[in-house]
Amino acid sequence: AQLIRTGKFKEARQQINIHGFTTIEPLVLDIGSYEEDVSVYGFICYLIFYEESFYLQQAAFALLLVSLSYLNGAYSAVYYHGSQMNLLTTNEDYYHRYELGLYGIPGGGINDKEARETAQIALTRDPQNEWCKKIIRETSYLEKQTYPSVQEEQQFIITQNPQEAFKLFVLTGRFLVAKTLLHLFSPEEVEGLLLSIAQEEQSIAPYAFLWMLLKDEETAHRHLFLAEIAWETFKSRPDQKYPVKGAESLRLFHTSRAAELSK
Repeated sequence: AQLIRTGKFKEARQQINIHGFTTIEPLVLDIGSYEEDVSVYGFICYLIFYEESFYLQQAAFALLLVSLSYLNGAYSAVYYHGSQMNLLTTNEDYYHRYELGLYGIPGGGINDKEARETAQIALTRDPQNEWCKKIIRETSYLEKQTYPSVQEEQQFIITQNPQEAFKLFVLTGRFLVAKTLLHLFSPEEVEGLLLSIAQEEQSIAPYAFLWMLLKDEETAHRHLFLAEIAWETFKSRPDQKYPVKGAESLRLFHTSRAAELSK
């Protein structure tokens, strides 16, 4: 636990390699639950960087949904981890369960239309899913009018203002959609947009999004930018209702990793 709190993720991962994540997981999640320390989320993202597994995505999902749900943007990152779990599972019982789990939660970020479309897809895999059938019944009013699909809505938003669309998709956890827009901007513009979200919204979403991009290419510059984003998002502020621990630990980890990559 002390290794995670101090940003020594490499050493903490070595302990997991020895003892196994299932052995250490309760201790890891307790850091988030009882100490409200966001460094544990960074650590789980670090583990996912090395091993994209359903189990680790589930750990990130649970941590944000329960222990760190008070953070701005927590449900957005939850949506992303839930969608990744959906991609990684072959179990019909889990199909779209985690994305739909946010439906009905205030601020969960899934409206009736998206829930209905997701439930319809899930029913093609599991026709007897009563939960999905219930969602279809509860959103039956959508059958009475013609609405654009979620994908059509997203495309419309992109054509109106690509920069605002990018920020919206990051803020709502639609990271894979946001990623498709990266080619429209220079790297400096992307960093400016993400930094503005961190400074204005103090949302965890840009930090989670950058970890996803890190899997494509790990560079010293990206880690230095992650350090900046982590600090701007989680640093203590005089008007902060719920102070967050771990900003310095995350900054220390990312700057240290950047130094390693620069050698």
